[in-house]
Amino acid sequence: MRKVHAESGKTYGAKRITAELRADGPVVNRKRIERLMRQHSIQGRMLKRRHRTTIPDPALQAVRDLLRRNFTASRPNRAWIGDITQSGAATPCREGGPPSAARVSAAIRIPPRTTPPVPCPP
Repeated sequence: MRKVHAESGKTYGAKRITAELRADGPVVNRKRIERLMRQHSIQGRMLKRRHRTTIPDPALQAVRDLLRRNFTASRPNRAWIGDITQSGAATPCREGGPPSAARVSAAIRIPPRTTPPVPCPP
């Protein structure tokens, strides 16, 4: 148990140590490994918690919905709408990609894509 813990850079906890020991030989119980780790003061490394970077001020008023969820316009330059999209649809050959932003007038109607997607190279 100490050897597996040391080889992991002292990061493995009871679950991973149990899995390593089971892969190497006899069946061991996870609860026994937990008890022995407590007795010998062996601990795995804890994951870092995510920090909240933006904390909204409750005293500030939320942004008003000027369009009232109506995304149509009688003529161009009356209402502009924006969107941030993952560019995976534009690049089907790779996973995800950098996000892209678009700002479009609500009066402009763009037809859906009718061309077939480009096949990925082998």
